[in-house]
Amino acid sequence: MIDDTQRVSVSSHRPGSVSVPRTLLVILFVVVCTRLAEVPRQYASSQPGGLWEEQTTTLPPTEVPAGPDLAESRGGDSALTDEELTLPEVRLEAERPEQIPIREPAALPTDALAPPAAKTRRPVPARAIEPRPVVDVASADPMREAPTPPPAPTPARVRTGTVATHAETVYYEIEGLSPADISAALRAHGPSVRGKRFFGLTEWEMGVEYRTVEVEAGCAIDDLKVKVSVATHLPQWPSDAVASAALSGAWEQFITALDQHEYGHRVLAEEAAETVRRRLLEVSAPTCEHLDGVARREMTAVMQEYEGRQLAYDAETEHGRTQGAVWPPPARHVRAHQGR
Repeated sequence: MIDDTQRVSVSSHRPGSVSVPRTLLVILFVVVCTRLAEVPRQYASSQPGGLWEEQTTTLPPTEVPAGPDLAESRGGDSALTDEELTLPEVRLEAERPEQIPIREPAALPTDALAPPAAKTRRPVPARAIEPRPVVDVASADPMREAPTPPPAPTPARVRTGTVATHAETVYYEIEGLSPADISAALRAHGPSVRGKRFFGLTEWEMGVEYRTVEVEAGCAIDDLKVKVSVATHLPQWPSDAVASAALSGAWEQFITALDQHEYGHRVLAEEAAETVRRRLLEVSAPTCEHLDGVARREMTAVMQEYEGRQLAYDAETEHGRTQGAVWPPPARHVRAHQGR
């Protein structure tokens, strides 16, 4: 702190010159030091919040009376008393520019500065993982599992049956060199049915073999085998080689027509066997013990049906007469053969 008034001793060495008091030098030194001290403050003020302008301190001039006058007023004594030399009050004032408000940095919340509190985790119970079914990648949808197709129904076993035919021709011999002799031999040796002789005859019989199987309806027939035996009886005339050409021709026509008629009976017998096969595969019974009786009755019914058809065939063809199986042949047939 500097006092308002300082005593300064001024010596005059030359007329007309004034020496600077030592006290003034001290004041100037203090001012310079003060300015140097303000430099860090100005640097700090250059940071955000404002900037200080350069400060200038102006000292008012000190009026000192001229040497001669002063000497004369003092009677030539250049020494000044303390009261005679008074320095003006020196005030250091810095002109400040308009202050720019300093924005304080936003204060962080206390909880942001504090370390995060440790979170406590409750134990999660383990969950059982169920295995998922393996799905074929090539046929399955990638977004969902392919539905399992329903099992294919088991196809019902097809029951089978076959028909076997055994056919043979049985010949009976006759002799004669005339139509009358041949006719008498036919009536004497021809096959007989219920006491009546015929030129030709077809006999047939049928048998079946099968095994039983269980079905929804109870019991049925499987692996059916139907066997039909057909025996055709026809006359055989060995004298054909020595007989006349007309008689031999008439015989050939007769035996061909008779064979054709009997073949019709064979066809009906084979149809009966096929009908038995079809119908027996369709029948069933509550138990396998009853199935044999059902099969026997069905087979008997088919046989009776075709026996009736055999009789109807004979009636329709008049036992082959309408087909040319007639002996003795008409005279015109014999004469026709003689003219050849």
